[in-house]
Amino acid sequence: HGVGVSVVNALSEELMHRERIIKALEPMADARPAEMIDALVEWTRVKHRLNDYAGVLSRLERAVTLARASGDQGRLGTALSWTANTHFVMGFPSRAVPYLVETQEIGRGLHDEQMVLLPLFFGTWAVVDRDPAAAVGQIQEVIELARKNGVTDVLGHAIAYRAVALARNGSR
Repeated sequence: HGVGVSVVNALSEELMHRERIIKALEPMADARPAEMIDALVEWTRVKHRLNDYAGVLSRLERAVTLARASGDQGRLGTALSWTANTHFVMGFPSRAVPYLVETQEIGRGLHDEQMVLLPLFFGTWAVVDRDPAAAVGQIQEVIELARKNGVTDVLGHAIAYRAVALARNGSR
């Protein structure tokens, strides 16, 4: 119990610092869009860990707008990916689709495996319901890519969904 409280307190403190960083960057946002985008994404990561999504979509929209205006494809893909993830965890997976599609296009264009990982996972996740036998192999690819890139959130979910696909196939 004490460790959980300590983590929440540490995250709450980090969120406060992330807010201060964003406020400090406000007057320079147009001159230094990369720093503001990074600050907004890092703030989003903390909110995600706190399972608190109040204000996240509007801040991510700002990050997307800044990335588009500055032509920063890498940061645009990251902000779009976080937008998709936020819609998904808030219970609106269909709203995530356009963001996932664009993220995947950007990731492929940049040859960024990590950026392609979330759209790939969501795509294979959907296959589990339609064709669990086909999903097993596809999800294994996601697992390997997540392991290779150290994306533990996707790795854990992919392993769980592979187990679901195997169970639906009657495999052990």
